[in-house]
Amino acid sequence: MPFLNDDYQLLGFHNKRSLWAILSLFWSKDLTVVYWRPLANILHPIILFIAGYNSFVFHFIGVILYGICCILIAKVIESVGVKKEYAVLTAALFAVLPSHDYQVAWIVDQGESLVTIFLLLTFIYYGRNKIIALLFFIAALLSKESSFTGIFIPFLYMFIDNKKEKKKIVYVKDSLIGLAVIVLLQIYRYFVIGGSPVSSGNFQNTGPLKWIANFLIYIPLSFIPPDNLEGILLSKNLALFIFVAAIAAAIIWYSIISFRRLSESKRKIVYLGLAWFIIFIIPALAKMMRWYVFTASVGFAFIFAILAEQVVKKKLFVGILTLIIVFILYSDISRMMTWKESGEKMDGIVNSLKSYKGKSDFVLWCIPEKYNNVPLMKLGVSETVGFAVNNRCPNVTSPLRCEIFSDVSSIEFYKLNDSVIVFTLWGGRFKSLEGASSSFLKTERFSFADDGYKIEVNNGINDRVSKAMVILPPLKKSAANLYFNGVNFMPLSSIL
Repeated sequence: MPFLNDDYQLLGFHNKRSLWAILSLFWSKDLTVVYWRPLANILHPIILFIAGYNSFVFHFIGVILYGICCILIAKVIESVGVKKEYAVLTAALFAVLPSHDYQVAWIVDQGESLVTIFLLLTFIYYGRNKIIALLFFIAALLSKESSFTGIFIPFLYMFIDNKKEKKKIVYVKDSLIGLAVIVLLQIYRYFVIGGSPVSSGNFQNTGPLKWIANFLIYIPLSFIPPDNLEGILLSKNLALFIFVAAIAAAIIWYSIISFRRLSESKRKIVYLGLAWFIIFIIPALAKMMRWYVFTASVGFAFIFAILAEQVVKKKLFVGILTLIIVFILYSDISRMMTWKESGEKMDGIVNSLKSYKGKSDFVLWCIPEKYNNVPLMKLGVSETVGFAVNNRCPNVTSPLRCEIFSDVSSIEFYKLNDSVIVFTLWGGRFKSLEGASSSFLKTERFSFADDGYKIEVNNGINDRVSKAMVILPPLKKSAANLYFNGVNFMPLSSIL
């Protein structure tokens, strides 16, 4: 699968020319400036240094990391007292959950798998060798800030350690050691690199009500992709909604009944799973991002495994669950084919821009943010253009964006008069960069201004035809004015 979305942005930043430059990630700022994730970020420049811009190698490494993560989930579940066959079956179900496509297909999100691996190893080794556990925790801290709440991992052992009364003070001391490590790393970051995690934009325009809402939304997102949830909510199909609600209610009812039948020791594993989810969802509450829930969702694997172990008709249950896993896997393969199609479309876009080498100013119309609900060119636009035209700092303006629904979606335009052009999109909708458009698919009208352009949009979702009328300011003669026609970028300036 080719590169897409902000892969070019990430890889362009991490394209280091020497081993020393790669190691400099430990004392220099992250691509985003507000984050510092040297251990996670060092993975990509090493691959670039060895294999260059080979998308297969990057995606292969992503699959390997995800596979290791799922194997460790099976090991952790077994270590808390669940039978091996149910631990493996649970890990297999976790592996095929459709909500995990980003961890497999999106290069940028490989960090989620990596930090989860380190946190799982921290949990495993805390009961065996605390020095090794601390080293894995430090590795997690150097991979992503969401691992900060990993200082509470010692307290998770209270649910599975029979000598908890004797060890409570030990758990407190070990958590304080973890907190001290976090403080030392942040002091180092502040004086050597600058900034702090709280300077992230994630902590702006947030509050308790938003945290509660995000917490509740993250629960279904642990299992189902947001576009599927959106499809259910916006389908206006009462029968479908009732069917989904009935399944959810049945699962909750069965879980409650099964929980009541559990012994006290088995119930503690359920508490452990809930505690894991809460601990690692806390850093994600400030801002809703679907991939933030990945580490926290491991907690539900503990719960599922222990409830599955209590099923009376075990052979029938294992057979049905195996069929479900196979069915979901088939669905996942179809989804991965969509990611592949999106990557191929991105490849065509990059190739179409390569003919504009030497240009430094670009006005790009109808940039496709998504293809069939898969990220295509939403982020890293300037870096993608720079990669294509061999210019590290091109000046790119993108007043109007779009989302295309299928491979046959297309865009045309005509000149209404000397200062007005109209774009027509079949099989998609137009969007604005600053959020004037809705986050959900719906028929809508909106207008906005961007960089001197006045744009009026009429999105027709029902008839799948959308129009955008653009009032133009004086155009830059030196800029390459291009529009996306559904396949690649074509010149627009020739008729203006």
